[in-house]
Amino acid sequence: MTHPTVLSHPSENDDPSVPLETHLSQVGTRAREVVPDGATTSAGDDLAEVAELLGRLHDFGKLTTFFQAHVRDEPTDRPTHHARLGAFVTYHALSQWGVSKSTRLAGTVAVWRHHGDLPNVAVGIAETLASENLCDAVSEQVGDICDHRSDLAGRILADVLDDGGSWDAFVERGVEDVRATIEDEVTYLDVVDDEDITAETYADMLQLSSALVLADKTRAGGLDDDRLEPEPLDLDDLTDHLETLGGDERNDHERALNGLRAEAQSEVVENVPQFLDADESVATVTLPTGYGKTLVGLRAALEIQRRRDTDGRIVYALPFTSIIDQTAETLREVFDADPLGRTLTVHHHLSETATLPERGGDDEDRADPDEPTDQHAREDVLVGESWRSGATLTTFVQLFESLAGPENAQSMKLPALYGSVVIVDEPQALPLYWWPLVERLVGLLTEVYDAQVVLMTATQPELVDEPFALIRERERYFDGELPDRVEYEFDASATARDDETVVGHEEAAVRLVDEAAGGTDSTLAVCNTIDSARELSEALEDHVGDDLLDVSDLYRRALRGSFGGIPTTEPRGSETVATRERARFVRRVADADADLALVHLTTRIRPCDRRALLDIASDLTGEDVPLVVVSTQLIEAGVDISFDRVYRDLAPLDSIVQAAGRCNRSYERRDRGTVTVWRLGPPGDREKPPSAAVYARVEKSTEQNLINATREALESAVEPRIPGDLDGATVPESVLTTHAVEAYHRLVGEGVEPDGNDPVNYYESAEAASLRKESLIDQVLSFEVYVCRTDAEHRLVSDLREARRERRFDEIDRLRSDLTELRVSVPVYRRDSEAARVLANIDPLFSLDRGTNWGDETERVLDRSASDTEFGKYFHPRDGVHLPESNVEARFF
Repeated sequence: MTHPTVLSHPSENDDPSVPLETHLSQVGTRAREVVPDGATTSAGDDLAEVAELLGRLHDFGKLTTFFQAHVRDEPTDRPTHHARLGAFVTYHALSQWGVSKSTRLAGTVAVWRHHGDLPNVAVGIAETLASENLCDAVSEQVGDICDHRSDLAGRILADVLDDGGSWDAFVERGVEDVRATIEDEVTYLDVVDDEDITAETYADMLQLSSALVLADKTRAGGLDDDRLEPEPLDLDDLTDHLETLGGDERNDHERALNGLRAEAQSEVVENVPQFLDADESVATVTLPTGYGKTLVGLRAALEIQRRRDTDGRIVYALPFTSIIDQTAETLREVFDADPLGRTLTVHHHLSETATLPERGGDDEDRADPDEPTDQHAREDVLVGESWRSGATLTTFVQLFESLAGPENAQSMKLPALYGSVVIVDEPQALPLYWWPLVERLVGLLTEVYDAQVVLMTATQPELVDEPFALIRERERYFDGELPDRVEYEFDASATARDDETVVGHEEAAVRLVDEAAGGTDSTLAVCNTIDSARELSEALEDHVGDDLLDVSDLYRRALRGSFGGIPTTEPRGSETVATRERARFVRRVADADADLALVHLTTRIRPCDRRALLDIASDLTGEDVPLVVVSTQLIEAGVDISFDRVYRDLAPLDSIVQAAGRCNRSYERRDRGTVTVWRLGPPGDREKPPSAAVYARVEKSTEQNLINATREALESAVEPRIPGDLDGATVPESVLTTHAVEAYHRLVGEGVEPDGNDPVNYYESAEAASLRKESLIDQVLSFEVYVCRTDAEHRLVSDLREARRERRFDEIDRLRSDLTELRVSVPVYRRDSEAARVLANIDPLFSLDRGTNWGDETERVLDRSASDTEFGKYFHPRDGVHLPESNVEARFF
């Protein structure tokens, strides 16, 4: 029988208030359910049983009359925080259970921080949780419970420990004794003496904390059990889709390529049983671009799931948000999946509100974060953030940073990893600095979460030792039945050892125009930085003059209604209004009879515009139109587009190979494509070429000069196989993508040392707070700029602002989701920079009244309907959001 007057949460809207005993029972049950049967802590204690105990005691501190006044919105000047008392009671209960010291500490920390982020554990326990001078408030809370709720406290603990006197035992023991014992046990584990708390104990903490946070938040959010159950992707849907592929083959090479794609599927199906029978946990899929790698990886994951006969989920991780859209479209096309449903979740930072870095403060001392507020998440948001769908498409940042040192909300996703299949697509894009930690995190996935990991790329790095190759006959795909799709040509600027031998952007523009005049229908030029891409596009415009057709300008006119319909994007093959509009748009571009059509792509362009321009560019490659696409690295992975000719600014070898994957991708060109590697000069007032500024910086001991590694790999693997040196040489694709790439990854791998690597040291010492500062992205702060180019987009922002004023929260969530397509993230590396000053002066999305819970300091709105003059200062139809930059790190990939 519950005590109805002791509440966990107040009533909200028409929902009844929640009795504390009910909440504790429900959270305990759910915490147990999200942990698999048979799982244990590193010391062998039953993980599910411990998780249930934490759930049943985590809010024990809410028994005080102080908190009960707070939850009823009554004034009180007594301590209302409850996490520290809950942690002490949890420690006492775990001690009576007789679990190991490491499990006691892991569970105690999980309860202590269930409203906040995990700390640097050693320092956090010693200086805060077990700090003598911070425990007076806990003693006062214990006294209050003894005076007013002693029977209820005894009943709650008796339900956990089958001991009606356990509350009395805790009181008799005293808070000071519990505190001192925790302090002693921390010392016992040597963490105070600068020794490592073991990574195994940290893994226990991650599991227990994530199970508790997930159970607590989803119960407080009212999620039923069935909303947490996944709807798995259906293997039959994939096999049915594969049977529809391969039609309309244009030549023998394309027919042979489709045959190899089918063989790759069959080879994976054949090798998955061997992978599982060998008791392996990490596999690789190594295929050239254009061989259907995404579908092969999904086939591998589904075959693993089927043969393991588990309820595990699929997590598909990609390096960049800019390439998620196409993969999501593929999954929706194959599986007919709702991106926010139980089948598929697309989860990355664009679906979240970016904020300024933490200002500090102790989470447990703020107003109770459990209490339902105006920002209480909707059910689908909770399901998405906790990765409860059958498949989740996400980024490296979301996966690996959440595994390493999760923020409170990030930890909700960890229980979904139990028994999962994790696909890591393009792992070579992981920063070298993180490679040693990623190796340990892959071990965490496989050893603790019983996950299977599939590393999938054309240029496989040496992230882990001796993974199982699901593609065994690799030579068949890289150097076998088909001729090379491309040949590589190295400009003298690319092989020179100095920074002075470069190709200026004006010279590069001349060469690109000459290429188009010489009969090449479509050319891609990939630059290393946004300002380099901007300068190259401007040089093309200057060189061609009025005979250049800027597709971005035509797109702007289409948005304003003066150039046909808006060329919005839809899945290929669907005869919708949108695809017909795009077809008309492309036809009008083709009929313009310009000397050159230019498409400019960077991530300063809105996601919706970028996707539309990519589709337009793809359609134009099939037309008789001299086309040049100037892009940053966003086009190198996950984009299904093919050009006659590719120019690549000098970059790491795996990036060069990725760019080559956009050339003659499916043998649709009559002749072999050519990929030219050159070295572009410094744009504007920069001092260094972009290749040196981005890839040859060695400012930290953990950084490597990847340009030198690329040259050394080419010299060691390519020059012995071709006459002379590389200058002006033509290198076969089969030589570069096998021998040279292997040499490159071997050189890079030898330079990655785990010793002295800060992320590894933080992980092994359970320094979660320090790990959260070691982001995969070199970005401290970004402003989120919503760009409204049409009246309809202006109304979206107006509707969102009105919905917020009127507190229509479901509508707020829906409108925010719609607005992500208009949002451009702009990094700011110094708060005192000119870019930061300009961004701070742009119209905020919401009021910046910091006395409310609303208002994000980083969210801004550029709205054409407000002022064309003001809009034009910060937005260019071709360049997108255009701001003053003075730091070469202001680049996007």
